[in-house]
Amino acid sequence: MTNRLFSFAGMRFFLILFFSAALMAEAAPKEEDVLRIGITPFNTPVALLKTHQPLRDYLELALNRPVMLFTSSRHGEFLRDSLNGRFDVVITPPHMGAILLQRDFVPLVRYKNEMDFIFVVRADEGFTTVSTLRGKKIAFPDRMAVFTIAGIKLLEDMGMKRDVDYIYSEHPTHAAAMMSVVMGMADAAVTGYPPLNQMPVNVREKLKVLPWGKSLPHLMTLAMKQLGSHEIQRLKRAFERFPDTPGGRKFFSESGYDGYSQISEEDLKTIQPYMLLTLEILEKEEKERAKTP
Repeated sequence: MTNRLFSFAGMRFFLILFFSAALMAEAAPKEEDVLRIGITPFNTPVALLKTHQPLRDYLELALNRPVMLFTSSRHGEFLRDSLNGRFDVVITPPHMGAILLQRDFVPLVRYKNEMDFIFVVRADEGFTTVSTLRGKKIAFPDRMAVFTIAGIKLLEDMGMKRDVDYIYSEHPTHAAAMMSVVMGMADAAVTGYPPLNQMPVNVREKLKVLPWGKSLPHLMTLAMKQLGSHEIQRLKRAFERFPDTPGGRKFFSESGYDGYSQISEEDLKTIQPYMLLTLEILEKEEKERAKTP
C-alpha cells in the first residue's frame, strides 16, 4: 500500500487518500458515493492520515461506502471549506464547530476529554511558569486556531500584550510551532496534549510542559444536514461504536483522545466567547482578501 497526498487546483484543501493496489486497479468510486471527511489542519497531512487511518478503515466497513479524508491548508480555509459544503463530515475545533452548528451542520459526537491548553518549552531551559515567558518569543499555530485565540487572551489577562511584552510568531500547524521551539527559533509554543503526544518520541523528549489551567470542549464531529436524517443516524451510531472496536482502541490509545461524548448546551455556552472572536477574525480576513487583486 502507498500513501498519496493530492492538492487540487482551484480548491484550498488537500485530499488524503490511502490506496491499495486492488483499489487502484478498479474504477474510482462515484463521487456521490464517497463520504468526505474534513479534518482540521492541526498537524501535517501525513500525520493526520496516520492518526485517522483506523477511523477511515472502520467507517468504510461500518457504512459500506468509500471514505476519503480531507484537510485544508490553514484553519481559516478549513472553516471556509466547511461552510462551502466541501465536506460531508467535519472533525473541527469547538470554536468553529459552534459556528457550523448555526449553519448547515448537526452534532454527532465530540472527544470526551477536555481540550487542555499548554505551553511547551525546551526541556533544558529554565522556564517554570507562563509568567517567565515575558519578553520571550512565543510560537502559535494558525491565527484562527482555538489555541492561538485562547493563548493570546490568556496572556492579555496576565497583562502581556502581543509584540510588546512577548514576540508573536505564527506557524501553520501545532507541529511546526513545537518544532520551532526544539530548533531554538522560539522560546515557547502554545499547543495541547494530543498534538504533543502525536509528535515523535525524540521530539517530545526535548520539550517540557508549562500548564496554564485552561480547558475547553474538545474537537467536535459534525455532519452536513443535507446527508439526510437516516444517514446522519447511521453515522452517529457508527462513531459511537468506534471506541469499542480494535481500530478504535488503537486510535484512542495512540492519539491521546479519550473516547466520545455528546455535544451539550454547556459545551456551546463555554465556547461562545471564542466563537465570537473567531467570527471577528474571519470577517477581518475576508475584508483583507477582498482587497487583494
